[in-house]
Amino acid sequence: MSRRSVDSGEQVRSGNWEIPPVEDLNKLLLDPKFFIETFFSIQSKNQEVVPLIFNTEQSEFYKILQLSLFHLILKARKIGFSTLIEALWLHACLFQENQKCVTLAQNQDIQHRRVEFLP
Repeated sequence: MSRRSVDSGEQVRSGNWEIPPVEDLNKLLLDPKFFIETFFSIQSKNQEVVPLIFNTEQSEFYKILQLSLFHLILKARKIGFSTLIEALWLHACLFQENQKCVTLAQNQDIQHRRVEFLP
């Protein structure tokens, strides 16, 4: 297998992913939204695997997250806050030292259903 260097601005494909140009690599580390929308996928309601692009509510909450560390969310269903928060946690675990994140469900049946939706 040969290695090749990536010139500035050139995109390289690796499996299903397009590796972004070199100038975007630092942005991937520092900008969780950019990283998530570039590399993460979710299963849609139609059972299709689609890119995780922030919806309006997620984008607004993401902006608020930049201002403060502590937030209470009155849990509305099906808006995507759990997905957003778990994606942000994964980004933190990948790129920041000593990060630990845990997701809990109220019972084992619901936890199994959540795992089934992973692409």
